[in-house]
Amino acid sequence: MAYYLGRDLDIALTTEHTSTGLVVNQLNADPGNLQIAQRTWADGTAPAYTYEDSRDRDNLFAAPLRQVSDTVFGDLTESIDPSGQAAANETWDNRPDNIVGVDLSVSTQDEDVQFIGQRSILKAEVKKENSITLTRKKKDAVWNTAYDQARFGLDENGATGNGQYQPDFTGYGYRVYLKFNTDATLGETFILTNCCITEYGVSMSPDASQEETMTLISYTNPIILSGADASAQVGDAAGGL
Repeated sequence: MAYYLGRDLDIALTTEHTSTGLVVNQLNADPGNLQIAQRTWADGTAPAYTYEDSRDRDNLFAAPLRQVSDTVFGDLTESIDPSGQAAANETWDNRPDNIVGVDLSVSTQDEDVQFIGQRSILKAEVKKENSITLTRKKKDAVWNTAYDQARFGLDENGATGNGQYQPDFTGYGYRVYLKFNTDATLGETFILTNCCITEYGVSMSPDASQEETMTLISYTNPIILSGADASAQVGDAAGGL
């Protein structure tokens, strides 16, 4: 297990779908009536749209896997939205806001197998069990809504997944990127694929909520890329699709 401060890493979060991401909608102008919604971005071909409107940018939970700008890190800018209206070059990015800590655990789940007449015990690996816990200063209800309504990401059709498929299914869950150097060409990028959200919590004080934590678990092998590879399309370079 390793713990990092938010300032030590460059963090990005996407779905495992090439062109569909997830945002949180506020229904009927009611702050308490929130719903997860799918948003389809372009797959890299022109004309390319990076978001549908400024509200989607502000309430983005996870963008699509394949990025129009060829990177999952950094600010992404688009001057036109799908309705054809100018968007004044507003920017958005894949980084969760206000991250203060990252707890990373890489391990396997194994089982002891003992044969009759044999003195030695075989350690048989059952599955990978990698988890990451993100902690941030709470500013909205985006994480809470995602935990409540979209723990398993999207299915292959771009609809909200229900978890009724294998944990290494191509479109299953989310993809979490940890870049261990903020330089564009240096440092390794550690990628957890096919993550599902398993835990969510909020720390409270007498007068306000302070921080919220979200835990994601992956049962697949992590992907480690060099800085040179990670500066390109990380989603494609990682072989996720």
